Amino acid sequence: MPHLNLEYSKNLSAFDPRLALQQLNNALIESGHFVEGDIQSRAIGFDDFLIGNVQEGRAFIHIKLQILSGRSAEVKKALSEALIQALKIDRPQELKLLIRSEIIDIDRPSYCMLNIEN
Repeated sequence: MPHLNLEYSKNLSAFDPRLALQQLNNALIESGHFVEGDIQSRAIGFDDFLIGNVQEGRAFIHIKLQILSGRSAEVKKALSEALIQALKIDRPQELKLLIRSEIIDIDRPSYCMLNIEN
């Protein structure tokens, strides 16, 4: 915990999703709310997408952070802003880029996990 899902449009030619995940993980660690080894992040790129009804000239990055319920609205807002600020990407000159972040509460009482180690 937490789970970070990074979605992006693959028309961002200079975008490095692995580097972006590192930047986002660093922001979560620096927030002081999470332990480094508990952060699970993943990225998925989309070839097929629409922003509005325009076929070209637009791109997106969407960050979804799932955390156990119980944190205040202020903490969640600060985390969301920190994630957006953590992304250091070259601005694509030919594209309008939309970057969004959201925090999703996971119901704490129903959440289960199993750690299997060697």
